[in-house]
Amino acid sequence: MKRQDALIRRVAEVHELLTLSTPQATDTIKKAAYLLQNQEPPPPILYITGRSGSGVSTVAQGIYLSLRTDDGGVFIMPQTGVDPGLPPIARLLRHFGFECTYEVLEVSAMNQLPAPVMNLAQMLGFSVVIVEDYLTGVASPEQKRRHIEQWKKLTAFPLTLKLVLAAPLDQVKHSWDNQESTLEHLHINEWERGNLLSSYLDDLSSLCGETLRLDAPLSNHMKEIHKLSKGNTAHMLIHIRQCAIHSILSNVSHIPSELFRLSLKELTESNARLYSQLTSV
Repeated sequence: MKRQDALIRRVAEVHELLTLSTPQATDTIKKAAYLLQNQEPPPPILYITGRSGSGVSTVAQGIYLSLRTDDGGVFIMPQTGVDPGLPPIARLLRHFGFECTYEVLEVSAMNQLPAPVMNLAQMLGFSVVIVEDYLTGVASPEQKRRHIEQWKKLTAFPLTLKLVLAAPLDQVKHSWDNQESTLEHLHINEWERGNLLSSYLDDLSSLCGETLRLDAPLSNHMKEIHKLSKGNTAHMLIHIRQCAIHSILSNVSHIPSELFRLSLKELTESNARLYSQLTSV
């Protein structure tokens, strides 16, 4: 029973321990910090995009940590707890603890910034506000364009607020007009097979050994891993974690090569059977 408990604990740790920032995310964080701190003038709005699972949220958090100082001046508005489709001014007011009344929303619907929003933006001065999933819950292209316009108004003269708007590419689609394509925009690229991916997989292999006590020569299976994940970081990590879980449940010290030929569905179904057998003993 003690051995079973130990295996179950190791399985529970896999998702927490087997995570590693990508060089694409790190590079995007550095570029964003440079633009916001060193470019003259800094961009009023910096757009961060990438496919879902490419690390958009990781980059938003990284930019916040990179710019954060003891003096403040940088804030992050996470997507967690936000009502889907909430107008930008309402989201801004609520984040900073202000009430968003019907009158305020009515004024914003007329494409104007209400007095409470102007006051808050002026109070924030030259601050940088990072907004995660800024189009969450906004469905139609017209609604998306209206939201973009409202975010842009928050940085327009005489206001000096700077915004970092981060969202997966599938949310952003159809929201930009021709003008947005000329603004500052950083995109997190997907993986291609090559030395960069091989090096990342080697780092993940080391992490498997250090944290999970598993021998996992992942770069030897780069072709299969890239094909299964379609070059997407989240898909790649999910698949590798399931391979690690399968090895732990099988009580072996390495990740067998044949696991990299299984689809995620096949792998998770096999893991479910192994887990069921382990817990029913």
